Amino acid sequence: MFKVTRSDKPEDWENKNYRDSAVVKQLKRDFFSKCYICEMKDFGNVNIEHFVPHLNQDNDLKIEWENLYYACSHCNGIKGARHRELLDCCSNDYNVADKIEYYPPVVPNGTVTIKNACSTELEIHALTEKTIALLNQCYNNSNNGPQNVSHSTLILEIHKEYGYLWQIRFELLINKDRYTEFELNQAIEKIINMTKPNYPFSGFWRTFINNDPDLLEILSDNDIQF
Repeated sequence: MFKVTRSDKPEDWENKNYRDSAVVKQLKRDFFSKCYICEMKDFGNVNIEHFVPHLNQDNDLKIEWENLYYACSHCNGIKGARHRELLDCCSNDYNVADKIEYYPPVVPNGTVTIKNACSTELEIHALTEKTIALLNQCYNNSNNGPQNVSHSTLILEIHKEYGYLWQIRFELLINKDRYTEFELNQAIEKIINMTKPNYPFSGFWRTFINNDPDLLEILSDNDIQF
């Protein structure tokens, strides 16, 4: 999950259709074209997800702007009304990006590992555990045909970016003394860019860097605190 700064309700949303083009367009912009749960970017199966389930009973909740989130159909189908009391990526009380650690599978048919980065003494720890239960299902479920296809695509996209990060890291480590200042800064900028909220699966790459002493040393040597 990644930090989202929600904009005001679109002024041109004048009906009670939460799938209205004005809604979808604004949410796509606010959420960087990413599913707020799995962080897949530029997917075609867009869903407007209700953070608090309306259960087809609360019409106000159904069209409440602050309750509408940008999601893929895979994650929306898994979350449904079953997963509640989750970390909120739009909350101003905390940065959701700091609460969870993400580890990609090391083999194509492997499992994504999600860990709680919060101290057990913090109140938010329990909320994070509930969120991790959802994330584990979204990243790892392939219980039927459609889920299997969605899961395979999701893991493939994660591995594409994972390979890209390893490539940049490898080139940076072996060339750090050969690089010009411009080349060094360019390589560092590419890595830092992967941790920004608009980048696909940014939570994974933040975890990667935080667990890489060599990269952290290079960043520190260049006055970059991560």
